Amino acid sequence: MLTFLFWNLHGKPLVDLVADAVEEHDADIVILAEWGRDKYQFVDAMNRTGHPGFLPAPILAKNLFIAARFDPDFCMPRHDSSRFSIHSWNLPARQEITVVATHLPGKMYWSDNDQMLECTHLAKTIRHWEERAGHTRTIMIGDFNMNPFEPGMVGAIGLNATMARRVAERGHRTVQAERYPFFYNPMWNLFGDAAGDTCGTYYYDSPGHVSYFWNVFDQVLLRPELLPFFHPGHARVLTEIKQTKLIKGDGRPDETTGSDHLPLIARLSL
Repeated sequence: MLTFLFWNLHGKPLVDLVADAVEEHDADIVILAEWGRDKYQFVDAMNRTGHPGFLPAPILAKNLFIAARFDPDFCMPRHDSSRFSIHSWNLPARQEITVVATHLPGKMYWSDNDQMLECTHLAKTIRHWEERAGHTRTIMIGDFNMNPFEPGMVGAIGLNATMARRVAERGHRTVQAERYPFFYNPMWNLFGDAAGDTCGTYYYDSPGHVSYFWNVFDQVLLRPELLPFFHPGHARVLTEIKQTKLIKGDGRPDETTGSDHLPLIARLSL
């Protein structure tokens, strides 16, 4: 089992809480956005949990931090921008996978069109490196600052991420004679009251006429080639860590104990 932990910390000093999450969920690869601390503070805290071996992965994206409990030689950086990072992980006794960590610009500064165009660029960059790698065992995880239903997420020239596993298993769809590969987005299953104690990963009560209130900005996407290794329940939004509640009584993120975003766990049976 390969376990990913992602959390947008909103600049909060949550070093010990991250380490607790690593220990509780046996995380192998930790990806943080807006982490705002010396990266070695996180590494040292994670290595004190009884799960030693964490080292920072090579990365240039200024808004992201990645650490893994594997030798850095198993990780090959492929592409870095200010908002996403692509790595190939060739772990012992496992098939090589591509990991895309992302923290895309938010709606305060970028329009829906800006986000859509950035996703078009991101999707094209991922396809380029998949062609170079010779496989599509790709997992994306991070803060997309978009909901699963927005054009950048579902658009064919964007990330082309569908809620339906059976649709994703088709591999691709064709628009205007061009083939676009699917991502599967399991986060739809964690959107709304049926998901449990909370309705998403981020809450915003807009003063405008249109407000979704709950948003799922923090997501994991998988190419169809990885679906045999991913099962229902392998993506989870965390509402507490070692009995520390991350949400208020109404389910909203509690910034007094955590971040304005809730953390995400994703597992692959590799």
